[in-house]
Amino acid sequence: MARDIFASDKQEARLQIFRNVFAVVSACVLIFGLSAKAAQANRTALVIGNASYQHAGALKNPVNDARAMAAKLSALGFNVVEGYDLDYVGTLRSMRDFARASYGADVALVYYAGHGIAVDGQNYLVPTDARLDSPSDWKFQLYAVADLIEMLNQNADVALLFLDACRDNPLSNILAQSRGLATRSAADRGLSPIQAPTRGAGIAVAFATSPGQVASDGEGAHSPFAAALLTHIDLPNTDIMEVMSRVTGDVYKSTNEVQRPWFNASLTGTVVLNPREVDVTPQIASPKPAENDASIQQLMFQAAMQSNDIADFQAYLAVYPEGLFAPLARNAIARLDQNHTAKVEEQSSEDPQTSAQKPAEDVLERGSVDVAKLAIETDIQAPVSLGVEPNHEETESALNLRRSDRREIQIRLTLLGHKLGGADGLWGKKTRSAISAWQETSGHAPTGYVTRDQIAILEQDSETLYQSHLKKIAARNAAAQAAAARQAAEPADAPAAPLAQSNRSNNLGSSSGVSFGVLK
Repeated sequence: MARDIFASDKQEARLQIFRNVFAVVSACVLIFGLSAKAAQANRTALVIGNASYQHAGALKNPVNDARAMAAKLSALGFNVVEGYDLDYVGTLRSMRDFARASYGADVALVYYAGHGIAVDGQNYLVPTDARLDSPSDWKFQLYAVADLIEMLNQNADVALLFLDACRDNPLSNILAQSRGLATRSAADRGLSPIQAPTRGAGIAVAFATSPGQVASDGEGAHSPFAAALLTHIDLPNTDIMEVMSRVTGDVYKSTNEVQRPWFNASLTGTVVLNPREVDVTPQIASPKPAENDASIQQLMFQAAMQSNDIADFQAYLAVYPEGLFAPLARNAIARLDQNHTAKVEEQSSEDPQTSAQKPAEDVLERGSVDVAKLAIETDIQAPVSLGVEPNHEETESALNLRRSDRREIQIRLTLLGHKLGGADGLWGKKTRSAISAWQETSGHAPTGYVTRDQIAILEQDSETLYQSHLKKIAARNAAAQAAAARQAAEPADAPAAPLAQSNRSNNLGSSSGVSFGVLK
């Protein structure tokens, strides 16, 4: 009974705290929405779609993709400069018009669909009249992406460049042959990586597929990359980093895991292309705010998740008895209560000294509640960011990764060539650097913190190597056990056989308990 009274008082106190937080968040969200709406007036976009090539294979979708993107950006408040099936002169004219229109812009965005080519590690857009018969033709008939990036850096605070230009290009072979090359070493397949320069608020560059790979033109009305970008680019109050994460996931799935977009960014803050005003006026006098306050519900539920306290989940249910996370909150309360009961019973039956040494088990196991995934599946947007970068550390923390999970991820990273010194389940600077390196090579933002989708991709990329590694570990352990058995069976006066090499510490570990090095 005393416990119930204490819990009730604690719950009421937490309710009052949450009500106060609601008031502050609501005011900030409304101010952010109004300021973001005012900034829309100074945003400019260039959209080019080239399909009818005179000396290369005609493409099906670039013009469709570009027209749809121009309409989408216009609806988002962009001043759009459009160009379709542009020859070299037309390309220069469109670039000039865009340079004038985007000067001093808050956001300058470029979307290009058509043929692209990489020569000696530099990327070029291909006008429809390009003809590459001689070794030096490319210098005078292609438009350098580097020039476009330089213009973006000079003109706008934030620059976004989307290149759906990795479609298989016969001009690559023609140029390679004219330069006396047997392969595409100088006229590359696909596009080359671009290092996003650092200036002002920054720039983000997106390819339809990974560097050096070829993107699909698509069988439907749009290419896979354009279709995904059209779906997600106007998500309300969503940072461009999250937009590209969703685009990458859609393209990867729709192409049967063949095509994976590549994204590189040097942004210093959040970039939201579709800011919306959110009216979440708090009902401080009432303990039951409107049930459609999705952002506030998620904020309160995440607080309960982080504290892992029954009282916090009960506080959420008191405010939102029929809320979006109400079933999960009830499940968490039941699980926590059951775990508490089990601990009491276990401790009462154990020796006090040994029970005190046992570490507490995680109450919410990995996968029991995934707030980020739930928000996506129910189309709930995360609370509007107040001008800071997304907290990827909190996103990873919500996964509740166990030490064995972290150790397995370290092993998989090492098997893929990202050396981090060992695998002990403790993530320090070396592990974070390895995660960032893998994220960059896989087309993700190199934050050093993983998401559930990224873990799934890492597991898929490394599964063959990981299973082979486990077999080797099992074989070595079996050999060590056999050697130990033989040694035990020998007469007492026989010389001792050396321990098998495989019984010594390994550079990599497995979940079966092999020893690990300590990371620094």
